[in-house]
Amino acid sequence: MNSYYDQLTQHLPHLTFMMLLQATITTLLGVILANAISYIFKHIIANNPHSPQLRLLKRILFYGILALFILMALQQLGMNLNILLGAAGILTVALGFASQTSATNFISGIFLVFDKAFKVGDTIKVNGFTGKVINVETMSIKLATADNQYVRIPNEMLIKNPIINVSYFDTRRYDLIVRVDADTDINLAQTILLQSALEEPMTLETPEPSTLFMDFTENGISLRLSAWVKTNKLSEYKNQLAKRVQKNFSTNDIQLQTPIVLISSSKNSVPETKD
Repeated sequence: MNSYYDQLTQHLPHLTFMMLLQATITTLLGVILANAISYIFKHIIANNPHSPQLRLLKRILFYGILALFILMALQQLGMNLNILLGAAGILTVALGFASQTSATNFISGIFLVFDKAFKVGDTIKVNGFTGKVINVETMSIKLATADNQYVRIPNEMLIKNPIINVSYFDTRRYDLIVRVDADTDINLAQTILLQSALEEPMTLETPEPSTLFMDFTENGISLRLSAWVKTNKLSEYKNQLAKRVQKNFSTNDIQLQTPIVLISSSKNSVPETKD
């Protein structure tokens, strides 16, 4: 390493004012150009706020342009770039061993960006955390949970664990599971459930709502109503549909057993009930 240092510094006494001026101007030009590119991409990203690919490209161009102009400036100072790059290579290897986790997160971030499993604004579930993606970085992503907590998740964890993108599709199936008394007319109860779903304006016509007999429980009957709704309306829909079902059952003298178990399921999930 000392030989590299000696070769890099042996020409320093021969630097002239003109060489320093040229190198300074080149460096300033690089800074100006890099910031100009960054400014342009900032406006492009403003029109495409959910694109992590643009954010990654912005960083690559910014640091790439800076590195290029710095190398040009060093060459104007008379430095041998082959020697400089050799020293940089040794330094890179040393840093690589010292920061393997950071390198893994960076590489994982590139894979995630081009995998397009999620974007800024999506709600995802990963490794026990659920939240809206507020930022996608090269080393990690940032989530805001429903109760407004800030969560930073390293990209390596995202690569190694399944990611559930709750808001990937425009529509979601919502399952409402109810329990009624054992002497309840099952056909009547299913008809009322369907009627309740059809009366609710947020229920989508396609696919049509459906009902299913689930099981005989210890004290009654378990039924499921499945209906489709716009993903961004799901929370509101849960409340409205539950109120409507309760009202229609009460009107028809059907007693609901408590509690009513509300389950939001994704397209391929299996509904769950609580005993």
